[in-house]
Amino acid sequence: MAAVLLLAAQGIGKVNAVPPIAHKLEHFLYYGGMAALLAYGVGRRRLWIPLLVVPLVGVLDEWHQFFTPGRNSSALDWTIDLAGILVAVYVVYRATAPKIKGER
Repeated sequence: MAAVLLLAAQGIGKVNAVPPIAHKLEHFLYYGGMAALLAYGVGRRRLWIPLLVVPLVGVLDEWHQFFTPGRNSSALDWTIDLAGILVAVYVVYRATAPKIKGER
């Protein structure tokens, strides 16, 4: 997923026709999805990995956009990325909790 961010830079100069609220939702879901996949993959004991790696990918993407003509960099986008990451890792944490015997 991180490679897609860099490969998408070939569309330099394209105007984002998505409404601002949908753009923020895209950030939340994309980075949340990336974090959820990584969190599930590394397991419950290593949930710190997606909490470090995925925000780093997000900040690198925003930094990359700062130098890309036709794109803009936004601290708000990165903050929304962080929110998606935290929610996703929390959901994976809860979903992978050991089940107590007798509990449904």
